[in-house]
Amino acid sequence: MSFEYSEKMTEVLASRFCHDLINPISAIANGVELIEDGDTEMVLQVANLLTQSSKRAMALLQFFRFAFGSAGAEKPTGSKDLLNYAQELYTENKIVFDWQIDLDKVLAPGNGKIILLAVMICAEALPRGGTIIVKFSTETKENVLFVQSQNNVIKLNPEIHDVIYNNSSNLTPRTLPLLLLNYCINKFLGKANYEIDEKAILLKIILPSISNDS
Repeated sequence: MSFEYSEKMTEVLASRFCHDLINPISAIANGVELIEDGDTEMVLQVANLLTQSSKRAMALLQFFRFAFGSAGAEKPTGSKDLLNYAQELYTENKIVFDWQIDLDKVLAPGNGKIILLAVMICAEALPRGGTIIVKFSTETKENVLFVQSQNNVIKLNPEIHDVIYNNSSNLTPRTLPLLLLNYCINKFLGKANYEIDEKAILLKIILPSISNDS
């Protein structure tokens, strides 16, 4: 599947970013309007709305900064930071993380971006929540990253299906994470294999290095 940075990618990323941010930002704006109207009976409810919406917006910004920006590609990233970004964004979606990467490990540049993009793909296939397992294999000499989503219901977007099974390079807000993931894997001279069934999605990614000192 061919994919390169382009003007269209910028447009699709902006569309995806705005789409995901519009709900929490709108909720904050509505809360501010209620405060300005002087409705004292609504103060506690509005305060809770503002708190939850601002946390959601911040979680999106932090996650997108590492998954789509240069921060996740150019600098070493701590495993604990990646787990925090994932939890803050997806906990309200009833997603639990089985994070099997040592929280003290500092990952090589690019690996943080790859992990978060893989997490994003798995999370979006769990409409009813579920478990996402993130780990590195220690069974072979290869550096293998496993990111797997598990639940009784896996819902794969048709556009994602076309990228995986039909080698499509159709760039849309939904396919952007997967196409960018494949681009990053190729850039860092890695390899990928994706296995999908009704109850699980397994992203198996071979990387040239894992930690910042390997």
